[in-house]
Amino acid sequence: MACMRIYRRFGDSVTNPARFEVQRTQHGLSATPFEFPKNPSPFSAIKNGIQKWTHRLRNEEVLQWRALAFSFFSSLFLFRRSIDVKLASLWAYLTTSSSLIPRIFRTDSYEWVLAVTAFFFYIHFFWYADVSVRKASEQGKIHPWRKYRLQDRFEADKHRRSVERKLRRNGETPFQNEVVTDYSEVTKQAGWNWKAWTCEVWVYVVPLLTWDILSPRRHRRLAAFGAPTTIQVLRDITCGLLLYDILFFTGHILMHKIPLIYRTIHAKHHQEPEVRAGDVVRLSMVEEVLEVGFSIIALNALGAHPISRSIYNLIITFLLTELHCGFDFPWTPQNVVPFGLATGSRRHHFHHRNGKHYYQKFFFHVDRLFGYFQKDDGSLHGDSVKPNPHIPPAWQ
Repeated sequence: MACMRIYRRFGDSVTNPARFEVQRTQHGLSATPFEFPKNPSPFSAIKNGIQKWTHRLRNEEVLQWRALAFSFFSSLFLFRRSIDVKLASLWAYLTTSSSLIPRIFRTDSYEWVLAVTAFFFYIHFFWYADVSVRKASEQGKIHPWRKYRLQDRFEADKHRRSVERKLRRNGETPFQNEVVTDYSEVTKQAGWNWKAWTCEVWVYVVPLLTWDILSPRRHRRLAAFGAPTTIQVLRDITCGLLLYDILFFTGHILMHKIPLIYRTIHAKHHQEPEVRAGDVVRLSMVEEVLEVGFSIIALNALGAHPISRSIYNLIITFLLTELHCGFDFPWTPQNVVPFGLATGSRRHHFHHRNGKHYYQKFFFHVDRLFGYFQKDDGSLHGDSVKPNPHIPPAWQ
């Protein structure tokens, strides 16, 4: 019966493909594949958007760290009242308890001891990363962190461009994957700045310790503060970093633009074109005074709370070390902070290698305003400032 109904409707077109082609069009039958409507419902658009972001979140490391940072700062605002209660308890403990940690907190040398200790741990973490990558390369292995190491990426990119030029001269078409897959040279490392810990650290420590002994003052300052709030701590740290960055930019650009100042004060910091974490403390005595002075001026001008100053010291020492570390890890601020607002190791690596541009330390707004950045005009040789650089496939 079903066959008869089909025959009555289409006739001999069932056995005649030419007629069937005409009739299926007449009856609304189309050979075009099924397509989604051009104007999907709002719910479909939302669903597709969620699926797209979920896919990106699973596959992009930087996006994962951005989501984590957003969750952290959002929770600070959402639970700020509960955090304020904890901060009040912490403040009471630090100012009244006779335990070891509160007593250290109340000493005049507390802040610079905290900064030196933080530098020690941060510098040696990146030193460990450096040594691990180098040892793996010497053994003919590819360390998982090698793709984040700026010097290795720069040398691999230089090798790729060199081979591509040779291929073009010979009339061949270069294929990036084939050109750099076998790149396995061991990148020469700059020497470790061991003098920083055996000699230079005392130039920093002894004057501060002497000043603390001769002029005790912290107990009076602590008495002037009450318990902080979450918003106050966030404001102190953010504004402190911004103000320090502007003060440093002013001094830094003068050091580069005036040859006499550069030779006598800043040249020591630029001894090595390939910076390492230990170079964060490779400073002349004048620079050490300026570095510490700018930070103290910024915090004092804002009237920052002692707890804010403690967290600020932990953050700024990390940022300074990361700036010189020579690695581009996905969790660093230069990648997590969107829109290229944060300067980090990529831009500072370019600054050391070329001796120009990127005079700010942590932010990018002043450099951008005055044009102190590498333009996309084909003169950039290497990928040290690119957020998505070329990385040899063999390192992935």
